[in-house]
Amino acid sequence: MQVEDSILDDLLWETKRGEEDYNAEANLVATMHDEWSFSEETIGWFQRAITEHVETYLQTLSYHLSHNCFCQWKLSELWINYQKANDFNPLHDHSSDLSFVLYIQVPEELKTEKKRYNMVNKGPEPGSILFMFGEFREPFVVPQRSFMPERGDLFIFPSTLRHMVMPFKTPDVERISVAGNIRFTE
Repeated sequence: MQVEDSILDDLLWETKRGEEDYNAEANLVATMHDEWSFSEETIGWFQRAITEHVETYLQTLSYHLSHNCFCQWKLSELWINYQKANDFNPLHDHSSDLSFVLYIQVPEELKTEKKRYNMVNKGPEPGSILFMFGEFREPFVVPQRSFMPERGDLFIFPSTLRHMVMPFKTPDVERISVAGNIRFTE
């Protein structure tokens, strides 16, 4: 799913970066030191801004599960992550119903980092997001999928889906993402 540039720009404008009351680092598992919560007003505005995307996700989920997944929901947490060189988010899940990650800024340098640093491994790309599910039983089951995000990419997923953010080495660049949790209210 893609989110409009105007919403991405408004989120950056609304960030409480540097305001200690909004420091989210103690509540998160990442090795990052630049993570900030949003105000209740911004959370309410953003919930309205992504309603169409969440409803599309629930409609698709309903189709694949062959039963109605539509329900009332509320955006319960929202924070912004400023990822720098060597920062990463270890494998984790969330304690909610749905979670999401929205990419505000993805430096072009991350797309070529593997080649520039002569990395020949088959692992995920530096700076990518990796989702994991189930047990690894090669060659029949490979329970992981990684994505190199683009600006505006929105990933919505069950909160129990384990995921992680890979580190990158490129200095003097910053990848910015907004993450949050959605709770069903019915």
